Amino acid sequence: MEFKKRQKILFAITMLLTIFYIVWRIFFTLPFQYGIVSSFIGISLLLAEVAGFLEVANIGIDGWKEKRQNMIKPKLAEEKFPDIDVFIATYNEPAFILKKTIWGCKNMKYPNKEKVHIYICDDGSREEVKELAREMEVGYLKREEHTGAKAGNYNHALSVTSSPLIATFDADMIPMSDFLIELVPYFFIEGKRMGFVQSPQSFYNPDLFQFNLYAEDSIPNEQNFFFRQVQLTRNRNNSVIYAGSNTILSREALKEVGGFYTESITEDLATGMLIQSKGYQTYAVAKVLANGLAPADLLSLYKQRERWARGCIQTMRRLSLFRIKGLNIRQKADYFFSFLYWYTPVRRLIFILAPILASIFSIQVVECTVKGILFFWLPQMIAYILLLNEVTGKMRTARLSNVYDTILFPALLPAVFFETLGISEEKFSVTNKDKNKKQTKENKRIIRKCQIVFGGLLFLSWIGMIGCFIRLVKGGSLGYIIILMWLMLNSYYFIMSLFFVWERISYRESERFFIETKMKLKFEGQTKEMKTYDISEGGASFLSDFPYYIPPDTLFTIQMEDEKGRYQYQTNALLLLVQSRKSKWRYHLQFEKKKDKSSLYGILYDREAPFPEEVSKKSGYYKDIWNNIQKRKKKRKTTYQKFPLVKLKQEVEREGGKSAVIKKFDYRYIWLKKGEDAKEVKLKITDKKELIGRKDKKGIYEVVNYREFIYNKEFLEILKGWIKS
Repeated sequence: MEFKKRQKILFAITMLLTIFYIVWRIFFTLPFQYGIVSSFIGISLLLAEVAGFLEVANIGIDGWKEKRQNMIKPKLAEEKFPDIDVFIATYNEPAFILKKTIWGCKNMKYPNKEKVHIYICDDGSREEVKELAREMEVGYLKREEHTGAKAGNYNHALSVTSSPLIATFDADMIPMSDFLIELVPYFFIEGKRMGFVQSPQSFYNPDLFQFNLYAEDSIPNEQNFFFRQVQLTRNRNNSVIYAGSNTILSREALKEVGGFYTESITEDLATGMLIQSKGYQTYAVAKVLANGLAPADLLSLYKQRERWARGCIQTMRRLSLFRIKGLNIRQKADYFFSFLYWYTPVRRLIFILAPILASIFSIQVVECTVKGILFFWLPQMIAYILLLNEVTGKMRTARLSNVYDTILFPALLPAVFFETLGISEEKFSVTNKDKNKKQTKENKRIIRKCQIVFGGLLFLSWIGMIGCFIRLVKGGSLGYIIILMWLMLNSYYFIMSLFFVWERISYRESERFFIETKMKLKFEGQTKEMKTYDISEGGASFLSDFPYYIPPDTLFTIQMEDEKGRYQYQTNALLLLVQSRKSKWRYHLQFEKKKDKSSLYGILYDREAPFPEEVSKKSGYYKDIWNNIQKRKKKRKTTYQKFPLVKLKQEVEREGGKSAVIKKFDYRYIWLKKGEDAKEVKLKITDKKELIGRKDKKGIYEVVNYREFIYNKEFLEILKGWIKS
């Protein structure tokens, strides 16, 4: 992002106030006179604040600079599109996940598809994967020695292939059809030696932050901020991070740096840095061109982030960042702040413990007066929060950043500590993306530990808040107001963290997509044209303004077409249930199992995932807590209603000139007003038709001649009138 004039003014003011604040903190607030413990905590708190300010300042400096002209993608003649090798790295991922990625790779458009060479790089040497490769007619590569983890796997693939460009994908990342068409031309910009082009990592399922906090419709994916904002900022300094997937690389560049770097568990970060050190240009695009799966459980998320943290620290240590020749000072600064970011858990711990120690144990962490707070801390903090919200854009807020950091700090703290000491965990851990795997004992153990940590910290914070109230009532220092506010904020982060680790159960076998696209249903000589409400690999649903009868327990044909008319999918389906939603009816359909799902994959995955791109107004301090309480106390209802239920207060004529009041109706059954005791009723619907109902054991009337009405146009018009009235 490039700063506008208003943002530049805010940045300048914030930096000026921050300098004044830090000078004040260094010379007037450190509690040296209160002993070693106070001095240590006071200095740690100051360093944590300074680190946070530096990170924001680094982003701000990039934003302040004149925007480097975006690389203009050249128009490339079809015959100039070169051969490209597509590497799909896999180790132990399920075949059904891998199959969709292979489909996506085969579905990529290219002027000459014979120039696209797709290889499954199987480091697990599995027969089922070899068979899948044969079935889908792609290359299969395995190696005898499994050294160097993912980097070694790719290096083996490099040794047996020859195309000038290489695309890398993780096993779960499904490229969209225009992936190659969008990215390959960048390698033909005149005067540029392109090393790699990185597209965002996006996900077609809600990440755990969205899912566990019931926020799929209110906050973006947690990784969006990095890939669609921070990465673009790094374009200015040619310090884009190679993320390992959704990327095209130059074979020449890889050859010059000796292939993929094998001495770090984050081989992608190290490889990208080395490519840049050789003078190659790198570039990040904002457009989403592939979608994958976010981690499926808490253990998987924690292991993924531990690996990233360890790998980044490992890389900076083993490559000696500031000694690497070929990187300029701004590139090294960007990578240094990437390294510094992984010490956020340490900062988070300090910000958590400082107010607890001050309020409960009376440990002085800051020595200051009310005047100092008003003149130095308050203006700087207001400006800092405003600037932080500006530089993070609408994809992230300071509040959400603190929630994420609090959730992650228990897992990352030990990893960062040991890796800093050089105690490395060399084994590559593949992130579990299969949500259908049963919850392991280890995952449950992690959940319990986190519940104890967050619950304990919340309890201590509340004790501290009580202590602050007591001191203020007794006429204590007004500085306790700041500590009280600090504890209240931390309490919010702990509550959200507890909600997060109180994992939400997923009842679906496959992800559903809230996609509105054309759907045609054909059954019993009828044709209905609808628009989908959501779709998954296993079925779909649609909303209807009218309660149409659809035969249950009977297969019928459906046809779907995506919005752009690229994919048409036809299959048989079964009506599972119908839900009444105020003045609408939602019909749930289950697809018949079908081996060829290519067109369905196109409808589902050849698109950007339909999640928010900005933090919505539905998210906020109070709103997030209330939303979680409401959603969690709401019990999941299982319904078996297969007919559209209509609630009415309709008076109709019955046999013998009497009248009856219909309360509910669903074609097969009618519910009459209480007090009706006749075993059989005949309700006059039209001049020629009577609806005949026979009372069952539950006191409901079963319509014995319902088939006379389900498709009768005259009756359906009458029913419309009943509903409107």
